[in-house]
Amino acid sequence: MKRKKEHRHHQSGSMKPATIEKDANPETWKYYMALAVILLLSFIVYFPILKNGFVWDDEYYIINNTLIKDLSWKGIKAIFTNFSSDNYAPLTDLINTLQYKISGLSPAAFHFGSLIFHLLNVALVFWFIRLVCNNWIMAAITALFFGIHPMQVESVAWASGGSNLFCAAFFLGSLVAYLYYLGKNLKRYLFIALLFFFLSLLTKAVAVVLPVLLLLIDFYKDRKITIRNLLEKSPFFILSLGAGILSLLLKYQVFSITDVSVFSFSQRVIFASYGFITYLFKLLFPFNLSAYYPYPIKSGANIPIQYYACILLFFGLIVYVIYSLRFSKKIFLGMGFFAVNIFIVLQLLPVGNAFMADRYIYIPSIGIFYLAGEGFNLFWNKKPKMAALLLLGVFTLFFSVKTYARCGVWKTDMALWNSVIGQYENVPVAYYNRGNLFMNEQRNNEAIADFTKAIELNPKYAMAYNNRGSLLMNENRKDEALSDFNKSIELDPGYANVYYNRGNLFLNDKRNEEAMNDFNKAIELDPGFVEPYIMRGTLFKYQKRNDEALNDFNKAIELKPGYAVVYYNRGILFMTEKRNDEAIIDFTKAIELKPDYVKAYYNRGVLLSNKKKYEEAISNFTNAIALKTDYADAYFNRGLAQFYSGKKDAACEDLNKAAGLGHKLAADAISQICK
Repeated sequence: MKRKKEHRHHQSGSMKPATIEKDANPETWKYYMALAVILLLSFIVYFPILKNGFVWDDEYYIINNTLIKDLSWKGIKAIFTNFSSDNYAPLTDLINTLQYKISGLSPAAFHFGSLIFHLLNVALVFWFIRLVCNNWIMAAITALFFGIHPMQVESVAWASGGSNLFCAAFFLGSLVAYLYYLGKNLKRYLFIALLFFFLSLLTKAVAVVLPVLLLLIDFYKDRKITIRNLLEKSPFFILSLGAGILSLLLKYQVFSITDVSVFSFSQRVIFASYGFITYLFKLLFPFNLSAYYPYPIKSGANIPIQYYACILLFFGLIVYVIYSLRFSKKIFLGMGFFAVNIFIVLQLLPVGNAFMADRYIYIPSIGIFYLAGEGFNLFWNKKPKMAALLLLGVFTLFFSVKTYARCGVWKTDMALWNSVIGQYENVPVAYYNRGNLFMNEQRNNEAIADFTKAIELNPKYAMAYNNRGSLLMNENRKDEALSDFNKSIELDPGYANVYYNRGNLFLNDKRNEEAMNDFNKAIELDPGFVEPYIMRGTLFKYQKRNDEALNDFNKAIELKPGYAVVYYNRGILFMTEKRNDEAIIDFTKAIELKPDYVKAYYNRGVLLSNKKKYEEAISNFTNAIALKTDYADAYFNRGLAQFYSGKKDAACEDLNKAAGLGHKLAADAISQICK
């Protein structure tokens, strides 16, 4: 009888205009206090991220993203007209530009901004659910779990995950405004909802599902589907369709939709079902979380029988959700909110090499946390209240501890990829990325081992062959290095970096023609790749083709004005042409960009000495010696400068030091000067 009565209540609601009722409890301070406590707890569990650095794709999206480093009108125009990425997210770049303008490339500042947006989203979730169900307790529980759940860590603790946070803020703002429109029937709220939806699309394309959620809210609020109600949503659907088409075009343009499409459609349906059920399971039991979830099988392999069970669970869940409409719309609302939001990232259209990601759950989780609130409310009414509070406390403590600990996984790249490898031993990209870290730390043996492991797991991993070849070349294992470079080119003929590396190998072997061909090919494939210009310019200089060398050095400086080595190389070129003043300017710029540039100090000292500016020359040689205490040439030339400036004793001391270090001309100079 109670179920029928509840059902009749929903039906009777369709006869009245939707309203936003005031909370039944006039003491609104209670839910403001609850929200304050939730925000404080969320801040505490995420506090460790303020000590985290940049990781993973932060190098691409933030550190080396030139779009976020110019807040002028020209820079803003570039942000909104740039379609070179696989995601059109100009508002995300603009927010990051503002953060960069305020704090530069400070990881702590970016993480603080992410945390602020997460707390804003917690408040918006509270607001949204309270408007949906007119119950501040359920709103509080939904916001609590949203704020502290471990699966949200990827979005909050990863600076590049900020796009999820920015999108959610505008997305939730649109839903809140729409609920106000339903309650007050004022067109301005519908316009505000449309504006926030548009802004959410400019942060991340996943917001395209919002119009479907508006229909879901209409259904839950017993609002009849009429032509008028559909027409009012037509601008939402038009924006959604346009953003969806643009997103797909961009992803195909940059080949982000990858070779995992070799999986058949039926296999992808199984993966989608498995992902759907796994997301639900991890929201309840967040164990074995990872920054990377590989596909459960390799292409061409048979899917284990247990994965088919997920299809049965998925369709069984659908049947139950539909059946639940006989007594309530609550389960349909919660599961519908989750399903609509998660559907777009279930890899039915495969993007990338992972079939799941914790960041995909950020907005969809709201539907499940809402059901948790409804479950708590039911438990509260049917069981001793102390038991309900105890259960809530256990989950709150468990989630809080897990989240606080998981923030540390995102502290450094090494911690992140060690964590992934600890969860999954068959992820090639994890070994490749960790190999890069080892390579940067000059832990070459460990780097080679990781690149080798990545190749074993994915024999078509062109970048792993290239990087292993680079390390083998540095260890003078030239034949093995050349074999790796050739294999990388065979697998990916459009990979500019490997031509550059093979060109260096040929250059070191004095195979200059082959080196020139490879540098030319690297530049042809990637005209914005600076290093091949530098090496080709150097090769031109050796061949006394100075004009061509100068053109390459100038191009490199145009592409990367902050690259000290280019100014140094151009300075050397100017020295050979006796353009000494220009050479001094270039060496000075190189030192400005790299204060420990030993050779730049030395060569500037030589030029100053030639200009008889001995004191300045001595200062430069002294700086070079301070950085390289066994620099025989610097001692020798400083000795000569000391002598010509009238400091014979100091000159002899330097010349003797140069002789002790094996300088060939020092003995003759001593015999002439230090008699």
